[in-house]
Amino acid sequence: MLNNCAEFMAKLEAIKALKEQLSQEVLKAQNLNPKKSENLAPVREIKAKLIKTFADQELKLAIIEYNYARFEEHCLTYLTKLLAQGVDKNFIGDGLKYLDSAKAWEFREELFDQQASALSLAKSVVGLNSAQAWEFREKILSRFNDAMNSRPHKSATKGELVSGLAGLDSDQAWEFRKKLLAEGRFEGVSGEKFIESLTGLDSDRAWEARTKFLKNREASKESLMDSVSGLDSAKAWNFRKKLSKLGVDERHFNKSLSGLDSPQAWECREKLLEQREVRDYVAIGLAGLDSPRAWEFREKMLAKKVGKNYLAKSLVGLDSGQAWKFRARCFDSPSDSDSFILSLTGLDSPRAWDLRKVLFKPSTYQGYLFSNLAGLDSAQAWEYRNDLPGRELNPEMVLLNLTVDFKTFVKYQQNNY
Repeated sequence: MLNNCAEFMAKLEAIKALKEQLSQEVLKAQNLNPKKSENLAPVREIKAKLIKTFADQELKLAIIEYNYARFEEHCLTYLTKLLAQGVDKNFIGDGLKYLDSAKAWEFREELFDQQASALSLAKSVVGLNSAQAWEFREKILSRFNDAMNSRPHKSATKGELVSGLAGLDSDQAWEFRKKLLAEGRFEGVSGEKFIESLTGLDSDRAWEARTKFLKNREASKESLMDSVSGLDSAKAWNFRKKLSKLGVDERHFNKSLSGLDSPQAWECREKLLEQREVRDYVAIGLAGLDSPRAWEFREKMLAKKVGKNYLAKSLVGLDSGQAWKFRARCFDSPSDSDSFILSLTGLDSPRAWDLRKVLFKPSTYQGYLFSNLAGLDSAQAWEYRNDLPGRELNPEMVLLNLTVDFKTFVKYQQNNY
């Protein structure tokens, strides 16, 4: 049973630590008498732990990789069905985000041959770092010579190609960023889009770019702050302080704390909670946090009269008994249903589906509904995607919220073992 995503992801680091410890013990043992077996006992113990940890991790990773491959297969079957039903091929690109299988690439090539828009094709390669992805991006750029692409369309496509590099820190990603930026800022590659592509990156190159764009005022303070969301390094904290002194909107400062469970992050949240104009937004940054400190802070926010619809959003991805009790305390009326739908994002448990049946109404905004189902591969999720009860299905909303990247999929799988 995979207890939680943090445990799963941390095991990779644990393996590295055990390897280092093993090597140190081996060196230590080599300086002792190798004929005495007790000198090698620590080495044997650590080696046994390493083998077990590695085996457990490999097994869980193999299972999740298999599940993701199966999810990809289901997504591609669904996209084929939608095209056969007459759905505009220019919507399909959104449904291919993050999918990197051979069949996914066949699908993209078919869309390219069928003259799908460059913008749609750009959306289809979001988050991908494979050799095929880089070749395909170049093919998309080559289509700009086609007279059918107007300047606004070119602008939107180049902007999408750059922002779709978020999380990618490879040499190819940096070369592509610089290439598009050099081709002209008036064709969609604004400083804002460039900085958006650095979201989550903590490398030296990313910090050099942020510093340069701040100094030259080539991007807003708010977009620069958003780009450090989830980063807990010393450089990230120094950058937050610098932007804060320059008067960055506190809501964006709060957004940059999303997912952080460190003492510095909690200290900042305590201060933000005292500011009435941003108090509600503090709750959203707690999404996915399940630590004792996070639960203490939720209680504190409830006492401070933080909006319950915002508190519900702090429960995104949480399926524990404690999370369900807190949801019950926050759910005052059916008018709050959109916030509670969002709080169920990534949850595939019976309790989550029972609540969805209550909350999914004909009036529910389909963007909220399907973002709630993104990355889910259960029979219930596909039933809703195929036949939305009580209303006409909006394929664009489904496709915008169909896939998730592998890291997010890992988080969603934590309750499926």
